[in-house]
Parts: sequence; C-alpha cells; structure tokens
Amino acid sequence: MPLFRIVFIILICASPLFAVDLATPKNTNELFGALDVDQKLEDFRYVVSILKSSYGPLSRKAETAKLNFDQHVLATQDLIRASDKRGEKDEAFFNILSQFINRFQDSHLSLVRPDFRDVSLGFGVKRTVVEIEGKKEEKAILSWINREILPEKNFPLYIGDELVSIDGKSATAIADELSPQVNWSAPESKRDLLFAYIPQRSSARFDVGPLKQSGAVEVKILDQKGVTQTPHLFWVGMYIGNTPAFVPTQAFRQSYCPDSAQFKVNPEPNEKPNKDLNRMPSLISSIENCTTFKAEDLPGWKDAWTKWEEEQILQKEPFANEMGICTLNFAEEKISIKVGFVPIESFSVHPQEAYKNLYRRIFTYMEENTKGLVIDLRGNPGGDSDYLHFLLSLLTGKSMDMGSLTLPLNRNTYQVIAESYAKSERGGMANARLRKLLEDYETAIKSGQTHLKNADIWGTRDIMPNNEVGFHPYTKTLFVLTDGFCASCGDWFPGVIKANGRGTIIGTNTMGAGGHVEVVGPLPHSNAKLKVTYSLIQLVNGDLLEDIGVGPHHVNRMSQLDFRQGYQNKGGYRDTLLTIVRREIEEKVVRPQLAQQMKDIEAAIKVLDKK
Repeated sequence: MPLFRIVFIILICASPLFAVDLATPKNTNELFGALDVDQKLEDFRYVVSILKSSYGPLSRKAETAKLNFDQHVLATQDLIRASDKRGEKDEAFFNILSQFINRFQDSHLSLVRPDFRDVSLGFGVKRTVVEIEGKKEEKAILSWINREILPEKNFPLYIGDELVSIDGKSATAIADELSPQVNWSAPESKRDLLFAYIPQRSSARFDVGPLKQSGAVEVKILDQKGVTQTPHLFWVGMYIGNTPAFVPTQAFRQSYCPDSAQFKVNPEPNEKPNKDLNRMPSLISSIENCTTFKAEDLPGWKDAWTKWEEEQILQKEPFANEMGICTLNFAEEKISIKVGFVPIESFSVHPQEAYKNLYRRIFTYMEENTKGLVIDLRGNPGGDSDYLHFLLSLLTGKSMDMGSLTLPLNRNTYQVIAESYAKSERGGMANARLRKLLEDYETAIKSGQTHLKNADIWGTRDIMPNNEVGFHPYTKTLFVLTDGFCASCGDWFPGVIKANGRGTIIGTNTMGAGGHVEVVGPLPHSNAKLKVTYSLIQLVNGDLLEDIGVGPHHVNRMSQLDFRQGYQNKGGYRDTLLTIVRREIEEKVVRPQLAQQMKDIEAAIKVLDKK
C-alpha cells in the first residue's frame, strides 16, 4: 500500500525523455500572506509553551536525545531571525519548526503544515537487508507501481526491481540525507521509513527538498535480469491545502498524452479512487490449500444494513480485504488443521454498529471453522484506541490488561482528570476511578514525582471477552504479523497480545510510536497545527512502547526474492511463516488432540474389558 494517498493524479503515458512544462507551484505566502519576523517568533513561542505544558515525554526525550531544551529554543529563535533577514519565504520557517520538533525523535510529535505537499515518482519501495560477512547491505526494492502514471509499455519496471539511484545519488545516500528530518526514534523502523520516503515525499513531516518542478529526474533501476534501466520520471501528485500545486499545461496534454482519453486533474470527490496499482499479491493467495473470501461472502453479514450503508462501506477496509482459511496437513499424524488469515490494515474506522457486527461475524466464523488464526497487521499505522479495544475483546476468551498511561504532572493533566470527574458527578455517577486518580495525582505532586504512572483515565484498561448474543470471540491459537510500519495502535495491539501471553508475534520490530496524541492549534499567525504526544502507553508488564516498540517472538523479514516472486520463492517469508505456524499448531493443537484421542481409546477399551 502506498505510504501516502495521492489525491491529485496526473496520468503519464508517453516517452520517458519528454520534458514537461508544469506551472509554478503556489506557496503559503500566496495562499495566506507572508509572515513577518514577529509573527514567526510568536508562533514559535506558542509551540514552546505547548511543549512545556502538554508534551508528556519532554524530560524523557530531552534525556534520550541528549538535548538541552532551553539552548535548543534559543538556537531556533536565532535561525528564525537569520532566515527572515535573508528574505526567505514561509516555507523556510516551517522547515525550521519541523527541524526543531524532529530533534525530539518522537514518532507522533509533528508539525501539521499549512503548505502540505505530497508527491510521488509513481512507485513505492521497501527496504530489504542482506547480511554479507557481518555487514548489512540495504536495498530499495520496488513494492508497488502505479500503472496509470507509469504504463508498462513505456516503463517496463516491475515489483522486485532495485532502485539504485535518483539523479546519480544512491538510495542509501538519499535515505541518509533525509534522516535528520524524520523524527522516528526506533533505529530499524526509522530506516524502513526513510527508504519508503525515497520515491514519495510529503512536507507534512519535512520539506520535500529540492525537487525538480519542470523537468525529469533520472532514475536508475536494476531489473531482475541484471539489466540497468534509466527512465526519466517526474514528481507528480502535489496538493497545497485545496489548491493543486502542479497544473499541467495544454501543451503537456497534447504533446505528452495525445492518445489518452483518461487524463484526470483533480477528480471529483465521488469518483472511485485509482486502483490501477501493480501490487504484491496477497500473502494468503501464495499458500496452497487455501480458500479465500471477502466479508460480503460471510453468511448474514449485511442483515441490519441499509442499501446506503452497503454502498458506502463495501469498498472500505475491512470489507474490501481478502481473508481466507488454509488447511495444514500433518501427514505423520494423519490430521488436517484449518488456520484462518485476517488482515487488519488500520484502526481508523470508528466502531459503529455495522462495523462491530461485521468483525463479530468474522471472528465468530473463524472460531467455528479454524484451530488457529493469523492476524496480518503489517503496515498498520494505528488509529482509534476504542476500535483497538473492541477488536482485542473479540480475540480472547478471558480478560486481558490493555495497559495504562504515564501522564506528565502538570496543570493540563490535572484539568483533564478534574473535568472528567466533574462530568461523571454531574451525570449522577460518582466515579471512584477518577476520584482515585485525582488523589494519586496530588500524592505524586507532594512526593516530587514528575509523572503519574498506571493512569486509566477512560476506564478501558480491562479487556473482557465480547460475548454478544449469537457471536463468539476467537479463543484459539493466535499469531500476529508485524513490521516496522506498525505504529501507535499498530504498536499497542501486538504489545497487548504479547504482554498478556495471548499469541505469538512474527515479523520485525514495530515502530515504537507509543503515545496518546492530541492536535493543538492552529498557531496564532501561520495556520499550522501541532500533533502532541500527551501521554505514554505502558503495558501490563511495565514496558513502554515509545522509542522501543514491540519485538517479535520470531523474526521474519521480506527479501528481494519475496517481492520478485510474490511470496512463491522457496525458503522465503511465506515458508518461514508456515514453519513457525505449523510448529506451534503441532505443539498446541495436534499433540493435545492425539493425546485426547488416545485417552478416549483407552477409556473405550476399559469399558469393553468390563463387559
């Protein structure tokens, strides 16, 4: 899945050497009016005050990043003044703010810029790592291709090809260059993200950098036959607010795509999104003896829905995702065991009743028809913690502990707890939990502590099995697949599963974006906003997710061959996964089942002997 949704799509369909004349992009000075130096400094001071009052892990991050906060503030003020003296535009100011924030190496803390831009070369890459004689060799491997931007007849690039360089600069050098501008702290996850940013740039996190706006870049690709290709590609798909940043001229349309009837600029909101992406096949489609299906194939999935709900929801995750059940044969024991596969791409869908019912049906169906379940969480960027809590309640037969929050001891924390408590009292419900939190807060302040640990503001710490009438939670053997792009709730989900001993984590370390986030702003003058990590998530075993993430029980990373052969390569990601799953299924399901069969036979023999 592309790292960013490309909202503004330009279809390219001619010679890769043709130079395109693109309109000059608008900047924030034109959209909002230029800021003077006093306005910039006032906005910056507002950012500093937000960090001091509401940024939960400020002291922790200053320590881990070896950062003197006051000196960092003074140095940044000097940069803002110097930039203004040079006559630099507002974009330079936003870059300085982003760099100030990124020094904290916090995956959530970020500036939401008003000059948002999102561009792509028409393909995505994933980082693969090969260890040769003790040294790691990194490669940028094509993981998806947009065939409307890069039609195959003009651009014979394929998944599994290696991106070697852009305009003579190697992929690893570009990743190194981007590193100071990306605020991820877990080293491996950050490296994965840096490689993903090479052909896709967004100024939401950092400046898109010196990209050519009217001319192609030379992209060096090493294909699967060892042949080097050097197509010339363009950065396309930019947006600033609601204003398209790159507008193709009439000459572009006539000369570059004379035979195209599908040229689209800023498609209508109701138009279905472009899905002509050359992607990896699904993991489950590469496994033998599997039956695949979608949510709409489940019995009774739409009983309570209106026609409008059907039309609106069918195209969305999880309804559009391919699920399945695979049969694992254990020849020696002459037993066949069914294992389900369900992808969860995000936790961003609010758990409305229709979604709740669908997930209840999915996991009830799996409970009734399988002995093991694989949840594919790879690439899950997080979302709503209520949604996370609901899904976890469908995956356990006994209570689990979701963990708690570590809150900074400041006025903002006290106000949040006090307001929640006041609302509960006004509603006629004396809330003992919140009353105790207030008492714990006051005790911690008096004892000189800086943080309040084990706080459960929303009362969601306990996860109880979801036993709605007619449905069953999944209670059998569970596996969760992770990678470095599992962030926030995508960290929290496998963290809860692992800390409670509920299942086995397979893959690579998650991102380590382990905080509760609030959006603050806009800033007084620039219209920018700030995403602030308000508190840190702490698991029941005491582990923090921030900076660390969740490590797997079994490491399994995709290789270049996995991309080239769509999981079909022997000894690759798929085979390693199945080996782990088979081993645990044999231990937890097959052997107990055989032991029970032996007990049943022995009991039957005893009955016959008596007769």
